[in-house]
Parts: sequence; C-alpha cells; structure tokens
Amino acid sequence: MVADLGETDTFRSVIYCRLNINSVNPIFTTFASSISNTMSKLIKSGVATGDEVQAIFQLAKEKGFALPAVNVTSSSTVNGVMEAAAKLNAPAIIQFSNGGCLYFAGKALTNENEKAAILGGIAGAKHVHALAEAYGATVIRSEERRVGRVSSPV
Repeated sequence: MVADLGETDTFRSVIYCRLNINSVNPIFTTFASSISNTMSKLIKSGVATGDEVQAIFQLAKEKGFALPAVNVTSSSTVNGVMEAAAKLNAPAIIQFSNGGCLYFAGKALTNENEKAAILGGIAGAKHVHALAEAYGATVIRSEERRVGRVSSPV
C-alpha cells in the first residue's frame, strides 16, 4: 500500500495503489483493460460534456465501476488528476469547490464579494480545458454551485 503523500499527490498515490493491484491481480487487470478499451472507442480525450458525460456514466453503470471525483486546489492537483487519468485511460471528475477556487486564485487576493474565488474558478476551468487533451485524459469538470454565488462560465 502506498502512503498518502499529501494533497498534491493523493490521487497519484491512489493510482499507484491501483497499478500495484493490477500487477498481482490478473482478474482486475482484465477488468481494467476491458473498461479502458471501451473508453478509448467511446470517448475522446479532453473535457467531456453533454452526451459524452452520459455515455461515461452509462458505461460505469453497466460495468459496475466508480469514477474518482477529486477536489482540486491548484494547477499541480489538476495536473496530477489528468496525468493519472491518462495513464489509466480512465475518466476522472475534476471538482472545484468554492474554497478550492479561492486557493487556486492565491492567498494574496482578497475575496471581497467572492471575486477571488470566481477568478480562481475561471482560471482553474481554463487550465483544465487547455491541458486535458494534451495530457490525453478524459475528464469531467464539476463546480460547486451555491445560491448567490457566481460559477465559472467556462
């Protein structure tokens, strides 16, 4: 088992555990390979939207697997999720909470009227859109939505 290396490497740690399981469990390897082959035929890399998201959810339901949903707070955590998703050829959900968006913007900004959180969310969403396809990852973006708060338009 791989120890949790902190927020930045948490998802990578989980993935390394899965890779270690794959090497000793041929049934799991076959199952993961089956999902991976289906995914590559079904969904292109990049940010999945609309019908692509529904197809991913349907495949997960049919094959009985869960999608990791990772709360991100920086470009490093986003990149870690995309790197792991690409290596496994498996989709992942990248989640932005209000606090994560604020952290993404940086501690030096004031969050008066939620401006820093909004800017962080926009910057994070643009980062995901700019790099997901380059990483070869299929990701689904998810933002926290609260009454009275503006979500990123990207």
